[in-house]
Amino acid sequence: MNLDALTTFLESSPTARLLKADLAAYVVYFLRQALPGVQSLLMDGSVFDQFQDLATAGNGSQTRELPHLSDDEQACYERVCRTNRRIEQEHLPMQRLVELLQV
Repeated sequence: MNLDALTTFLESSPTARLLKADLAAYVVYFLRQALPGVQSLLMDGSVFDQFQDLATAGNGSQTRELPHLSDDEQACYERVCRTNRRIEQEHLPMQRLVELLQV
């Protein structure tokens, strides 16, 4: 991943600073090092609970402390690692994302 190019793109558009949840937690972590205002969407335990039926096997990642994540994001990330389950963003209902963006 070319972090410099991504940072330049995100700095050019405030609306581009919203990230959909299932981006790996470490991507959010690295982005927030450069752009602290980056917001994730649908990256919390309530989303994991609501759409658990969409979860698939994870990649067996080990949990790490990622200081730039919020408490909710870190808890969800730890849960994903602990349960070895994840939800791909393309499986989440687009309407849910649209609702969040309209708030």
